[in-house]
Amino acid sequence: MARGIVDALADEVVTMVVASLRRLRLLRAEVDVTLGGGVFRADDPAFVERIRAGVAACAPRARVAVLDGPPVIGAALLGLDHTRARDGAARRVREQLTANRIRR
Repeated sequence: MARGIVDALADEVVTMVVASLRRLRLLRAEVDVTLGGGVFRADDPAFVERIRAGVAACAPRARVAVLDGPPVIGAALLGLDHTRARDGAARRVREQLTANRIRR
């Protein structure tokens, strides 16, 4: 029963990714698809593989990866871009904003 629920969630993620790629006309492009959020932090290789396979069926050149840091990193990096931060700032953000540090 639980596996069926998780598989249904994976299929919903595939639907959202494929719809986004279709709208952006990126189904045939080499494109990175990054999965982020709490649901992707679980250690469930079958869940991620089901998403990869579903995306590959419609967008074979897409690369699907799970975000290895907390989602706040993206906001911080956008802020650095917006303020034209100096070299090395993005590297320091990636080093300092880790899931372990944020959980403390």
